[in-house]
Amino acid sequence: YTPAQIRNGATAVPFDITLQNCIRVRNIETKLMSNKVGSVSKELLANTLTGNNAAKGVGVLIEGLKNTKSAQMVLKPNDSTSVYKDYETEDDTTGGIYPDKGNGTSQPLHFQATLKQDGNIAIEPGNFKATSTFQVTYP
Repeated sequence: YTPAQIRNGATAVPFDITLQNCIRVRNIETKLMSNKVGSVSKELLANTLTGNNAAKGVGVLIEGLKNTKSAQMVLKPNDSTSVYKDYETEDDTTGGIYPDKGNGTSQPLHFQATLKQDGNIAIEPGNFKATSTFQVTYP
């Protein structure tokens, strides 16, 4: 993306995390953790690269897409109240026994990532890499 494309709204990139071999899972909660967030916009994952070739003034916004339990929402890194919820929709026919009676169920979690300007910091083109951990629990 060019700086102008980012300022004017870069295209979101959809991605899924698919939970597999789930036994007796119903409620699913996902939080986002990261060691590096935006300088101004704390909801962004910041560039972990440094030096002259590193992009500056941008970060990645992660959103959970709408499902039966959650509206589309921003997953704010390191915010315990920012929880994307979903519900296992596939019936578990194993009787809760794994692996003797089957493989359990699978459930895709739908997200999108968008490159955004970090507040009003000037965008400088360059290489970009962001990392995070998706913390998934079954309350």
